Amino acid sequence: MTVQTCAEEETLEEYGFIKEECLSHTLAYKLTGKSYKNWTSRGSKYCRCVNMVDIGVYNSCRHFCKYCYANYDENKVIENYHNHDVNFPLLIGNIEDNDIIKRRYK
Repeated sequence: MTVQTCAEEETLEEYGFIKEECLSHTLAYKLTGKSYKNWTSRGSKYCRCVNMVDIGVYNSCRHFCKYCYANYDENKVIENYHNHDVNFPLLIGNIEDNDIIKRRYK
C-alpha cells in the first residue's frame, strides 16, 4: 500500500510517504478529458488538488482504516450503514418532505 500526503508543508519521504495530490490534474484529465482549476476552498497554500465537489458522506465506510479522515465515529458508520437503502439514489437515508434540494451551478 502506498501512503501519501497532500496539503502538508513538510515532506515525509524519509518515513516512506509520497507527496501527491488527492486527485491530481493528470488523473482527472485522464478520467474525464477535461482540465480543472486548482482547489482553493481548503485554505491551504500547499493543496494542489483538482477543484471538486465531495459527494460522499462522513462515517459511511465500513473498512475502518485507521488513517482515514472520513470516519471518526464507528457507531455512526454502523448507523449509516443500516440507514442505506439500495433502492434509493442517496448514499444514506431518503429525501424527506422538509428537505431542501438546491441545484448546484458551476
